Amino acid sequence: TYADDDRRHLYFSAADYIVLGRKGSTPYSASGQMATAIGYRLPVFAQISEMHLNHGGAATLYRNEEDLIQLLKGADRTKLKQMSLQCEHVAQQRDWSKIAKQHEELYVQV
Repeated sequence: TYADDDRRHLYFSAADYIVLGRKGSTPYSASGQMATAIGYRLPVFAQISEMHLNHGGAATLYRNEEDLIQLLKGADRTKLKQMSLQCEHVAQQRDWSKIAKQHEELYVQV
């Protein structure tokens, strides 16, 4: 479901984790849901798709509903905290100021 930009923070701030599935052939990352969740430091459970993303370990992938149910049953507070810390690491690596600096350094070399 789409969340307006001005209300998105309400949903993501209230969540303990995010579950991303797929409908049809649209990958779950097509509109940035995974990146947004990682930005909010939310653990992600994502269905495996043909387009395998480099998520830096911030997402736990599942194949089908049975896999998802088992993963969610095992997702206690300790596991979710570990996943959230991994999201923090990935978010820091993908921070726009850091990426901009890397691009700037590359341009200087060219």
